[in-house]
Amino acid sequence: MSPSAPRYAELQVTTYFSFLRGASSPIELFAQAKALGIEALSICDRNSLSGMVLAHVAAKEVGLRLVVGCRLDLADFPPVRVYPMDRAAYALKTGSTVSARRYFRIVFRDRPVRRSISRIGRPSG
Repeated sequence: MSPSAPRYAELQVTTYFSFLRGASSPIELFAQAKALGIEALSICDRNSLSGMVLAHVAAKEVGLRLVVGCRLDLADFPPVRVYPMDRAAYALKTGSTVSARRYFRIVFRDRPVRRSISRIGRPSG
């Protein structure tokens, strides 16, 4: 990336780990991001952190930053993208918070939850 080019990071990339939503592997996405001069990607698959190991490997291979994220389809709220900020947030996402219908029940009034997760807007689509 040239010094005069604006810095850019894509914060809502969906991989093939989001069934019927994403088509590319994390390896393909990070290779393309590198070719385009993008500095960082956030993998935000739907209700899952499944692609993070592969994304971590891909990011290291091409020298880009991985921002771990997830799109949560909530039962009582529109979908949101969340970015775990600490170990407690990862435990929340990977624990037994998913019902049989694949919806999350997270109470954002809970201060530890609110501190552990950075929420940025509603995803489109």
